[in-house]
Amino acid sequence: VIVPLRVGLLGIQARRVHVIQITLDARNICLVNADARISIRNDLSFFHFEYREGSPIRDLASYPLPFYNNPIGTQVDTALFVLPAQYTSDDLQAAAALAAGLGRSTNNKLQLRVTTADALTDQDQQNFNMIAVGQLGTNALIDSLYSTKALPTVIEANGSLSVNKRPITDTDGVVQIAANPKNALRSILVITSKTREGLSKAAGAMAGPLSVLKLGGTLALISDLRPAVIQPPSTHITLASLGYTDVTLTGLGIRTAEFRFVVPLGVTLSTGAYFDLQYDLADTLQSAQTSITITINDTPIDSVPVGANSRGAVPTEVVSGVRHRRASIPPNSVKGGSTNVLTLTLEAQGDWKCNPPSDAATWFLVRAGSELNLPYRQADSVALRPVLNALPSPFNVTPDLSDTLLSLPEKPTLGELEQLIRVAGYLGSEASTGARYTPRVILGKIGADVKLSDYHFIVIGRATTNPFLAQLNDSNLLPQPFDPKTDELRQVLDSVVYRLPANYNLGVLEVLKSPWSAERVIMIITGTSPVGQALAASVLLDGKYGPSDLEGNIVFANAATISVVDTTASQVVASNTPTAQIKIPATASQTAPAPTLTVTAPAPTLPVYTVTPYPTITPIPTDVQW
Repeated sequence: VIVPLRVGLLGIQARRVHVIQITLDARNICLVNADARISIRNDLSFFHFEYREGSPIRDLASYPLPFYNNPIGTQVDTALFVLPAQYTSDDLQAAAALAAGLGRSTNNKLQLRVTTADALTDQDQQNFNMIAVGQLGTNALIDSLYSTKALPTVIEANGSLSVNKRPITDTDGVVQIAANPKNALRSILVITSKTREGLSKAAGAMAGPLSVLKLGGTLALISDLRPAVIQPPSTHITLASLGYTDVTLTGLGIRTAEFRFVVPLGVTLSTGAYFDLQYDLADTLQSAQTSITITINDTPIDSVPVGANSRGAVPTEVVSGVRHRRASIPPNSVKGGSTNVLTLTLEAQGDWKCNPPSDAATWFLVRAGSELNLPYRQADSVALRPVLNALPSPFNVTPDLSDTLLSLPEKPTLGELEQLIRVAGYLGSEASTGARYTPRVILGKIGADVKLSDYHFIVIGRATTNPFLAQLNDSNLLPQPFDPKTDELRQVLDSVVYRLPANYNLGVLEVLKSPWSAERVIMIITGTSPVGQALAASVLLDGKYGPSDLEGNIVFANAATISVVDTTASQVVASNTPTAQIKIPATASQTAPAPTLTVTAPAPTLPVYTVTPYPTITPIPTDVQW
């Protein structure tokens, strides 16, 4: 069956989602809902679209349009970050905040790439939407846009900025969107200012929900950003507070709705937790075989009849005309520091013979006032084990990511800059709310002005390129260390045996407790080479592996597979076990004595993990130029 799709229905730019409904009407067959079926071959059925790309909407009120347009099928939208050739930590921090905001607003479906203004090619400018970041005079792309008068603001003869002959304060952030001079179907978002302070304001304005004044047009001037107010976690959470509106499930058979929420790290539920479902339903469903099942993280917590199969029982309480159903939540069904999924499954069946009701007559309304009551208590220490299957927790728990510090080499490669931007987008997409994101980025050595106990760390680089990683390695803190001043893996008490050829590209993704705070963790994206490091980043960012694949604190990755090791079980100190004391150098900002980490030799009964190259008929991959 070939069905023409009318252009008038599909060509409305303001409508982002289209629904095609296929209905089987077999009214001449009795017991239609039980006996009549039609099979739709998903491997052969397809959509055929013929379209042309139109002029994009360039309005800050529509952001992230036109950079993300919810593309068709397997197509992917890409945004290219263009940084100054001589970028600073301020530039990277602004870009990371923007990436986190884009991750949140696009559900991390926008592909983010990075280049510098001196490495930007004509082909890049032709192909991509771009986001240019940097102070005036530091980014050649921004300078070229001003020289061709392609932006709403202009640079005056004295070097100041103005719009419509009116001066712009040097400390104002300037956000502009304009057509790409190389391709009118592509756009450029410019984040700039005369000062560092202004650049931070411009990035902050686009790094979270737009202001209540609704930024609009092609230019926004940001005079001030007030600090975000982080409220303590509430024990009563409505679906509305999570950003959900009323949800209506319609139709016979099985229908589901999912709601996501985050529980703070370091806590667990105490007794008395429950979900109060507030709902209403059509009379048609009340007279049918209808039930609603509630699960959290695939753990069923309640299943209740709401139709004729209730046999006269009243499974709900009616308050002010609203039906309520309270389901107790077992404490162990909710994960602290992670995204949890509440699923409602409606099942409606009936024997309407030849006259089944329409979808419009079989509705079940889940009200946004439905509430989670989640009383917390401090979790046992075992729940705080640093393991990779809890990611992105705990980095995403603070709503604005302000307690996450991303550490890079002093001179990162373009590949490492792209890893930074993609990690920020990943964290933003999984953060508990849409706060204005402010992750911190530092190049090279971490100075004495940084209070180490205040941060979770994500370390990108190798032992020979990132001085902070080298410090952790020299202090014997890494669960998988490296030989001093090399990127070669070091044997760890013979509990892991490595059989690797020379120059083999192996990625290493590992996580450990922070030695400066029991409530902080450190994640390291590294490897034995630049290619190996990219393989470790892909394990985290490409979505190929889920939590069940990463049940450990170390992942070794090559081009074809991963090996996961969990050494955390060996870190319990027995009274007769010899220990080694490792001192961590204190920084000037630490008033307390430097902490001491106790490293315990694993018990001889630990299994021996063998990491070997995956057999392949192709040559071992070689390093690429980033």
